[in-house]
Amino acid sequence: MSRVRCKNIKNDCPKPNCDDPVLLPQRCCKTCPGEDYADLEEDIATRKLESEDEEKILKEFTVLLTGKFLVPPVSAPGAASGYLVYTKRDLHYTIHYRGIPRPLTIRFTNEEGDILEEHEIPPAPHHSQGAKVCGVWRKLPKVYRKLLQKDKLLFVLSTADYPDGIIGGRVMKHDAINTEAYGALLLSDPRSLAPDVMGSGGMASIFLVIDSIHVSLGFNGIFTSRDARDAPLVVSLLYRESDGALQTVAETSITLAKAHPDYNSATVKLDMPPSLQERLSSGQFELRISSRDGTRMQSGRIMPKVTCNVFQAVITPTEVVDPNKDPVTGFIILDIGSDGYIYYKLHVSDPDIETATIRLETDVETPTGTGMRVLQQVTQNLTNSWGNGSFARRSSQEVEMMLSDDLTVTVYADTPPPRYPPLPSVMRRELPDPSRIRIIRSEKSHMELRGQVRQRLYTDALLNEMPILLSGGNSTAGGIAWLTVDKDCILHYQVYVAGLDPREKHLLELLQIRPGKYNAPQQRVLKRFEGEQVEDMADDLDGRSLAYLQAGYTFLVVTSKLSGKAKAMQLRARITELYTPPSCVPRYVHKSGGGNTFQDSSNDVYGDSLGNQCLYDETLFEDGAHWKAEHEECTMCSCQRGHVVCERSVCPEPTCANPITIPGECCPFCPGNVTEHKSQRFCFFEKGDRKYHLAGSRWHPYVPPFGFSTCSLCTCDPKSMSVKCERITCPPLTCSEKESYREHPNSCCKKCPSSVSVKSSVIVIPSGQLGDQGGEKMIVKEILANGGCKYRGQVYPNGDEWHPTIDPYGIEKCVKCHCKDGRAKCRRKKCPKETCPVKVQGEDGCCERCLDSASGESSSKSSEGKGKRRRKDRERRHRKTRQPKEKQQRKQQQQ
Repeated sequence: MSRVRCKNIKNDCPKPNCDDPVLLPQRCCKTCPGEDYADLEEDIATRKLESEDEEKILKEFTVLLTGKFLVPPVSAPGAASGYLVYTKRDLHYTIHYRGIPRPLTIRFTNEEGDILEEHEIPPAPHHSQGAKVCGVWRKLPKVYRKLLQKDKLLFVLSTADYPDGIIGGRVMKHDAINTEAYGALLLSDPRSLAPDVMGSGGMASIFLVIDSIHVSLGFNGIFTSRDARDAPLVVSLLYRESDGALQTVAETSITLAKAHPDYNSATVKLDMPPSLQERLSSGQFELRISSRDGTRMQSGRIMPKVTCNVFQAVITPTEVVDPNKDPVTGFIILDIGSDGYIYYKLHVSDPDIETATIRLETDVETPTGTGMRVLQQVTQNLTNSWGNGSFARRSSQEVEMMLSDDLTVTVYADTPPPRYPPLPSVMRRELPDPSRIRIIRSEKSHMELRGQVRQRLYTDALLNEMPILLSGGNSTAGGIAWLTVDKDCILHYQVYVAGLDPREKHLLELLQIRPGKYNAPQQRVLKRFEGEQVEDMADDLDGRSLAYLQAGYTFLVVTSKLSGKAKAMQLRARITELYTPPSCVPRYVHKSGGGNTFQDSSNDVYGDSLGNQCLYDETLFEDGAHWKAEHEECTMCSCQRGHVVCERSVCPEPTCANPITIPGECCPFCPGNVTEHKSQRFCFFEKGDRKYHLAGSRWHPYVPPFGFSTCSLCTCDPKSMSVKCERITCPPLTCSEKESYREHPNSCCKKCPSSVSVKSSVIVIPSGQLGDQGGEKMIVKEILANGGCKYRGQVYPNGDEWHPTIDPYGIEKCVKCHCKDGRAKCRRKKCPKETCPVKVQGEDGCCERCLDSASGESSSKSSEGKGKRRRKDRERRHRKTRQPKEKQQRKQQQQ
């Protein structure tokens, strides 16, 4: 059944030549009176559909990269060959290089040398091992597509030592790539007698026919400017024996009617019997081209075609074994090694499967119809549902089938019987007479999974070597998904499914299931698609979504909808082990100096914490929680409205001259009784940081969201082995309040500029609150009924204000709470912004103020600035009042 396609051609109509065109009935284009464009309209529609089809047609190109091509030429010892595929406005490329270091960037330029597009080559170990560069230029602009079609698009590779380019070449159309199974990258022989062969190279595309091979060559460096016409070229096929000696298998000589020193192409046929063709994948054959006198020579090893594309098959069950159990699905990824062997990576959804038999098959015509012929078979042990290996035999025929999508993979396996854990003792019952029990024995079930191997074009999603398996409740469906997050925080995805109803429309979605009873699942549609594949990228995911993606709280879901039916989830998979660049996820917020509290933009200390969880080191914390940091020693972190805030420990000043530091403790302390510390006894601070502290140690408590409270001191009493926290009372000042200052921003007590410091005394402050302590006590219910508030176990009348008490540290004077109409709200004191260079802590201990000298200077500058502004305003007003009078005087003089 064909598909109807409709296109609007209204904007493509030709412009009529007359002044008053008319639109005839059942016509799209306006015409002049007496004319009819019926045939023209049909031709326009046909050409428009053909042009759009042209955009979708897969077009293939090739490029030879050498140093000789660059201006000025580079005497590079190596070269590279590339294959490019243009489809759906995207240009996919595979570059295979030899003799040069790993490139850093690739550039597309025009003939004038202008850089049109530049791609950084990401670090990919599997690409480096294969000496290849993979990428895709998305949404190629139309102006550059014209350069591509006219062979005017250039390709350049650059390295660390050659940032402007080490090798380059011209991208050209190539019609024989679709039949190519083998190739060779030809490099100049350094022992060549010609002095200028360095920087040249060649490439060969090889495909097999009966009793021979066809070789398409592209090269430079063999001919010089003197070889303008009738230039001879010798092409040889050699076989390397086990002792390293080269034996000539075939050789031919052709003459090029016109030769160019920059680039030449030729096609030759070399005799090769089928017995040798089967050994073509062994890597022991070599192709050589040379001038007739042998002074210029290039050679390279023949190997299977190097490609960045992936060969994969989604394997689904051929029949339903147990309708009450989710079916087993899986995928297999194949790869052609440089040694000619076919390697595989198998993954199934059932982790209990221990052994599987893998078959390579192909369709064959039989007298009764189409059948399957087994090409190779291997038995593979699985570990945690994964297995990898290679097939035992190398075959050029199978390589060709793999490149032309003519292979099928069948997997046979036995699913073990279900394993039931022993019942707990509370659930065990006495069994009846064994003779009256009917025992049903579970046996292994045999299953068969099958899927066709298909070649998929490379995209950035394939940078991740570990795809995920999509499976679910559909008895016949499965899928494979490739996901990658690049350095620009863009999620690339490539998904292939099998077994879904082709009539259905599908949605690819991200489903976030965050832990916590208040968190509802969140869904985000990535793309709608039909058929069996979808590929795109998402560039609008925020940092928190990427963090949940990395932590394993996100599922990839495929849902389907058939007309007249509700949307149903078909396939799903949890996204795990997806690397996300650190710059893409929220960073830890480190608190800087200038106070020991955290304050957000709204200046609100307490508030609703629902939906404000924090993700730290793949662990989710509720709002208000605090913990010991994993990324840095002696650091505490807390979750504050969805932000992770971390602060290094603030230690109290030691009271002795020679304090000691013990491993595991962040703050030094005085040893006291040495025997006490040798026993290594600890106190557990249950009401605070929930950490063990060494006996005799002292520390400032960590009180989120305020941070380390330097005005409180906690001690692990070595006698009672209990934690005692006390409020620090500062000594009286010997100077005025204006002269006092704080030595450090986090210091609790002020000092006088020239006074001798006095040690602070520590006393216990009973818990209490600000506000009117007198008055009659009202019943709690009556207070609350009149708009009172209940806050941290205390009841406050409507309109009351107080400083909150934080046990066991005392009153927090920099925070004021207010009760209004039954709602308590606490805010940190707002501090004015001071612009003076020297600041000291204010009298209330919450805000900074300017020193008198600095304040006076600042105020004088401010008053001076105000005076200048006032003078400018007076002059402006004077000009406005003066201008009308001057105009009137000029008019009178003219009259």
